[in-house]
Amino acid sequence: MSLRPILILLALSLAATVTLATEMRSDVDSSAFKWFSAANFFTRGSPFRYFSRKFARIEIGTACSEDEECLAILNSTCIEGQCRCEVDFYAVKNTCVQTPGFKEACADSTSKTCRFPFQCIHGICDCPLGFKEQDGKCQKDCKAGSVLIEKENQCYAVKELGLECAYNEQCSTRYSECADGQCRCIPGTVRKGKQCISLNQCPLGETPLENGSPLVCDRDTLKCPNGTYCLYAQFSDKRGFCCPEIKMNCPVGTPLNDKDCSNCPWETHHCFSYTISSVQQQMCCPNDCPRSQPIRHENHCYAPAAHESACSVHAQCTSIAGSFCADDTKTCECPVGSFHEGAKCKRISKLGDECESSKDCALGSNTECVSGICQCIHGFIPEPMTFQDNQLVQEHCIAKPFCPTISGLKIMTDDYIECDSHNSQCPDGKFCRKWWTDGLRSKSYSLCCPTPKIQQYRAICDHFGMEMVLANGLEAGGSIPIRCPLAPVFQIQKDAYGADSVDESVMVCPSQSICIFNPFSSNEGICCHYRHN
Repeated sequence: MSLRPILILLALSLAATVTLATEMRSDVDSSAFKWFSAANFFTRGSPFRYFSRKFARIEIGTACSEDEECLAILNSTCIEGQCRCEVDFYAVKNTCVQTPGFKEACADSTSKTCRFPFQCIHGICDCPLGFKEQDGKCQKDCKAGSVLIEKENQCYAVKELGLECAYNEQCSTRYSECADGQCRCIPGTVRKGKQCISLNQCPLGETPLENGSPLVCDRDTLKCPNGTYCLYAQFSDKRGFCCPEIKMNCPVGTPLNDKDCSNCPWETHHCFSYTISSVQQQMCCPNDCPRSQPIRHENHCYAPAAHESACSVHAQCTSIAGSFCADDTKTCECPVGSFHEGAKCKRISKLGDECESSKDCALGSNTECVSGICQCIHGFIPEPMTFQDNQLVQEHCIAKPFCPTISGLKIMTDDYIECDSHNSQCPDGKFCRKWWTDGLRSKSYSLCCPTPKIQQYRAICDHFGMEMVLANGLEAGGSIPIRCPLAPVFQIQKDAYGADSVDESVMVCPSQSICIFNPFSSNEGICCHYRHN
């Protein structure tokens, strides 16, 4: 049997059915049309397979010798002689998709795993249990009442004055340090109850006194006498004391011996410099709080806390605007009715609510922010709660329902009857058909569509100038067509001379007929043959 008529007929089928498929939206489940993709048609056991040899294209895995040969695939490069995806990208249908990052969806069973150092936990990229995300890294997540010692990446309990300690960071009282294994007030301060009271010291010289007390000053009204200036122990302090320019000392405490601004331990101290004429002096002076615990609250030092991380006071949660330290969980949380995004808490908006961006409408699926209101994206409608009472669920949107007809797709918004593809409950004259899958929710939708009649099957063949092959061979109104799988239609084999040949034994349709796409089913066609002259 000659291949020429078959090749021409298959080409006509491809052109006609691709036209029908283009009427569908890209977000509509078109499983019945998927076999018509050019890549499948030219490679799946078809006589057209040899065309792919003449029109070579770059794919993942194609041989290469330099990176420029892989430019046709974004985010790919030539690795070990093959075009492969770059680091932090993985291959999906001959494209390179970026590997998921923090709080993005992932799948451990596939190449869609997480970027280092995150792990795929319950389908979301996150830090391992007991760790929290901080500046793209996973740090030990310390509970309330403990502090992270970065050089060990371990949590240690915070300590009050007089309690045992191992690191300065454990001592939470202002102007305290770990000395001889205990939290003590630093030199230059005295202990008073649970506080370290600073002894006012001028950097240079002795502190001027008035009636036995240092001269107090502030930034607005209380000024120092001539020859002195107002010194603030910490930059954030509102009041200071007057000092002469004679002897150089740390504002609070004593400077570290043999230390200057080039080798000062920045975690617990800071550089203090002073210039007299052309001579500059530098000292390494103690901080009231370690750099890892810069938040000052009621005479204690605290570390900043990320979203859902342990906290003790509200001030620790200020890195996320609008968040607070929840009393019950002692973690930084967003208020009820809002969600965490970036560095702030944003209000959750339902369909019809006000919004600033489409991310505000993330409570539902297939929604967007249009003119400040959460709405369904173009071509979608609010999902009915039940298809009987027409009440609406104000979270999700679904694509407009449609049924296939011989002339194209027909929107069924006004005649929408839901059904279960596994247990159809459609009325007489209708059949249950899956028409759309919501990928974001992994949910499929089926509706009752009109059952095609024998005349509509005939029209499919007639469109190509052919006749339908009947299952019982009778030209009766109750006859049914012969159905056939779409692909593979042929099996290509090598003959004794190494040339391609068609094995017709695997053809489903009778001799002199061919399988033509059936729009009323999925991955199925009907058998048609040429009209007899």
